[in-house]
Formats: sequence, C-alpha cells, structure tokens
Amino acid sequence: MENEKSKKLAAVLLVMMAIVVGLAVTIIVISTRQDNAAEAETKAMTELVEAHHDTAFANKWLDDEELVDRDEHYIRQRLSDMLKTYQDRTVIIRINRKNRKLYTMEDLKESIVFVCEEAGEETEYPAGREEALARHIVMVDKDLSLKDQYDILKGKRQTKKVQVSIRCKSNKEEITKIIKKYSEKFDKAPKNATINRDLSIVKEKDGWMIDTTKIAKELTEYLDSTEKEDFSKNYQTTPVKATVRASYLKKINTK
Repeated sequence: MENEKSKKLAAVLLVMMAIVVGLAVTIIVISTRQDNAAEAETKAMTELVEAHHDTAFANKWLDDEELVDRDEHYIRQRLSDMLKTYQDRTVIIRINRKNRKLYTMEDLKESIVFVCEEAGEETEYPAGREEALARHIVMVDKDLSLKDQYDILKGKRQTKKVQVSIRCKSNKEEITKIIKKYSEKFDKAPKNATINRDLSIVKEKDGWMIDTTKIAKELTEYLDSTEKEDFSKNYQTTPVKATVRASYLKKINTK
C-alpha cells in the first residue's frame, strides 16, 4: 500500500515538474520573441530616423513652401534665390515723364533679412547667414529621443512649426536725403512782378513744386513691403503762379 502511495506521489511530482518546465520554456520562448521583436522595432526606428537625419521634418516653411524632406543644400539655395529676388529690385523715379533716376537696393541702403519664427519667437538672419539658417531648419527636433523622432516621421507626434519669411526695412535717412534733392531741384518759388524806381516793371516769374510728401510715402511703403516687382513711378510738377503780376502793376499810373 505504502509502495503504491509513493508511486502516485512520484507521478504527481513528475507531472508538476513537467508543468513547471513547460511553463519555464514557454516564458523563455515568449521573452525571446519579445526581445527579438523589440530589437527589430528598435532597428527599424533607428534606420528610419537616421535616414532623415540630414533632412527637415514636416511643418518647416519658407513662405508657402513646405521644406519637409529637404536637405541643407536645397534649403540654402532656396534662401539665396529668395534673397537675390529682393536684392535685385530697383526703384525708378521720373519727373514729368523724364529726368529718370534709377536706384538699387544698395543705393537706398535697404535692409533685407530672414525672419525665423519658432515657438512664438522671432530670430533675424541677415544676408550671409543662409547656411546657418538652413542648418537650423534641418536640425529642429533632432535633439529628441529616437522614439519621439520616429513618432514624428510616422505622423504620431507633432513637430515644431518653423516659418521663415523675408523682412524688408527702408532706411529713413537715405529716403530723406533723396527727397531733399528732389525738393531742391524741382521746388521753385514764384517771383512777383515788381516796379523799379524809374517806374519800369519787372515781369513776374511763375514757379513750380513737386509733392515730395507723396514720393516719400510711396517709396517708404514699397521698401517696407515684400513686393517683388520693381518700383517705377512718374511724378508731375505743379505750377505755382506769382500772386503779383505785371498786368496788375501796369494799371498803376501814380507815383
């Protein structure tokens, strides 16, 4: 009887051991598979993130062009092209459809800079810093973790928005100098007719004037804008008649 109980106990122990071993093997297999899956996932994430290391993430804008997947060389070239568009503008002013004068942006001391808006803050990049700006655009959010960058590329996480645009600033002092020259040349006060001691009459001379306020306003508005076309305007001088005319003086017949 005792022998039979021992056999049953041994059998139960064997079954329990088999179950334990089976569970252990199952856990090892599942764990190995999970490790392999995690390793494969990490590898896939690493490959995708590294493939985009030198290109910009989404939501990076140069005016209305999105720079997603564009590399530093492309962005730098686009920045240079945009800058040149504004640097090559000219201002042509004519007076009475002649007296043509051409000014370049350099003549007018125009300031043209890139404005990089990011997270509610603005940073200005003057001409000559296109490479630094292009590098910055590419590297935005590249300091995040592998998982975060992977989620950005998969559209599961929002990346920072970067908006780059051109800002043009007129030079007030230079505009004032130009307007002063036009005033000196085209503003002529009239001269009234006069009577000499010998009662001879010196005839009046009419003058003319030009609306320098209008020229200054329109020129400033143009230079402070992002208008890509050249500025070309004609301004007319306005006659200014003398108030005392020779015809009036001829009626005087007494000393």
